[in-house]
Amino acid sequence: MVRGTGLNNLSSQNTINIDYVLVTIHKVNFKFNTSVLESKKEQLNEVKQSILDKQTRKDTVMEFVKELEKKEVLTEFDKEVWMSMVDCVTVHHEGRVEFKFLDGSLIEVEK
Repeated sequence: MVRGTGLNNLSSQNTINIDYVLVTIHKVNFKFNTSVLESKKEQLNEVKQSILDKQTRKDTVMEFVKELEKKEVLTEFDKEVWMSMVDCVTVHHEGRVEFKFLDGSLIEVEK
């Protein structure tokens, strides 16, 4: 035979368990959404930095082009032009030469 108090206790325990489950689910969802938000913020910051880097390179190239437009056609070596374009030159032991430019491009010349 089932007593009323037993059913009340069972019903009360189920309610507490359901509330606990709902609160736990809410916490998990909140943590998940927070981590997704942080991930998206990080991606946004990376994109912003990439845009800033590209804008800086563009400004540098535009400044270089303006300087070149002021000059006549080069007929001899110009140290200023060289320094404004070339980041470094690597000469390999087999004779291959790599020119790395300030814009990040790379040209290889074989012997």
